[in-house]
Amino acid sequence: MLEDYNDKLRVKRKWKEITLHDAADRLSRLCLGDSFDNMSDFERGEYDAVYLYEVRMGQSDEYYDGYAAEYARQQIADFWSTVNERRARHDENR
Repeated sequence: MLEDYNDKLRVKRKWKEITLHDAADRLSRLCLGDSFDNMSDFERGEYDAVYLYEVRMGQSDEYYDGYAAEYARQQIADFWSTVNERRARHDENR
């Protein structure tokens, strides 16, 4: 039985490999439809940051601005979340 499974894996490995970004683009197009194709570069950058994809090389400045804006928003939200957790623990210990 295990040998059959390994044979199936070998067959799958013959398929064309795609990058993570290509797979993400295909999935996005399936989920978002035409709206994904109509996104601006800024929105694509935001989208990649929201879904934690690595930044893509060779993109426009607008893409990097969108990625940076969303990344910064996430970092600020994480910071305040940590501060609020520490404040709550401090208040409990009083």
